[in-house]
Amino acid sequence: MEASGTWASLLGGADEEVEALLVVEDRAGHTEARITPHYDRNWIITTLAEAGMTPVAIGQILGQRDLKTITEVYMRATQAKTTSILAEVGKTLDKSAKDELKAKRREKDHQRKTS
Repeated sequence: MEASGTWASLLGGADEEVEALLVVEDRAGHTEARITPHYDRNWIITTLAEAGMTPVAIGQILGQRDLKTITEVYMRATQAKTTSILAEVGKTLDKSAKDELKAKRREKDHQRKTS
């Protein structure tokens, strides 16, 4: 297989890694995909963040000091994690609303008993 396209131009030639990546892309049917070396950085930073690691800790692991680059360039939000977090927030809000409603009912009951 000839090393051409995105990987060859980014990495500067037909070395073994480029060849292996081209084979994998071809097998997956993604010969037109624009996958760059930064794709791995996006993936690992997003995965670590979703696991609860702070941007500072991620930067220390990857040797990236600029937190803005980590959070604005590489970090992404996956749909599954976004949905999961929003569901948890919804549960918390529901519980808070229910607790508030119970407190108001108790207060009204108390006022009725004392009047």
